[in-house]
Amino acid sequence: MPEAVGVAITETARRLREIIDEHGPDAVSLYVSAPAVRERVPARRPGRSTAVSGPAGR
Repeated sequence: MPEAVGVAITETARRLREIIDEHGPDAVSLYVSAPAVRERVPARRPGRSTAVSGPAGR
């Protein structure tokens, strides 16, 4: 791990600990999500349907 990343993680942990110590565990919340990635829709094959999500089934 690059040193700058380690420093950033350590500083973030220190600051979060200060917030939790001062305001309690409900003062911090995390949001985790998969990155938005444009997915390629597989080509349709004759005789097979391909489910596509999105506006108007496009």
